[in-house]
Amino acid sequence: MKKKILALALTLATFIGVLVPNGSVFAAECDTEFLGLRPWYYGLEMDESCNIKSPELGSDAGTAGDNLAIFIWTIILNVLVDLFTVAGVVALGFVIYGGYLFLRSGGDVAFATKGRKTLTAALVGLLIVTLANVISRLIATVITSQ
Repeated sequence: MKKKILALALTLATFIGVLVPNGSVFAAECDTEFLGLRPWYYGLEMDESCNIKSPELGSDAGTAGDNLAIFIWTIILNVLVDLFTVAGVVALGFVIYGGYLFLRSGGDVAFATKGRKTLTAALVGLLIVTLANVISRLIATVITSQ
């Protein structure tokens, strides 16, 4: 029962991460990705030649601080999303490795136990990383939409 709940939660978290809209404020030609990772400047305003615009510092001190905070948090969240994505790929690699150990055990209890523990830990790690990725993408979308 626990395995079914874990699998369902992981599947739902994955689909939620896919369905969360990405707030793109800049031109499509400035949007360059490397191996599926978003750039650190994703969501920041850019001019026609893909130069990042500095945050507008208005005459009101509160507005200037808010714009700068949004600018900084956008960069921090972009880096976090990329780190979570890489951690998810690593966790997926451990899922494959744990499954390999489990299948290769051939009746050896020690090998089967090691494979089962690796697989369980990798699935829990994958669930945590997926949820963290979804939450950070959601926060980034909310911040960049302001």
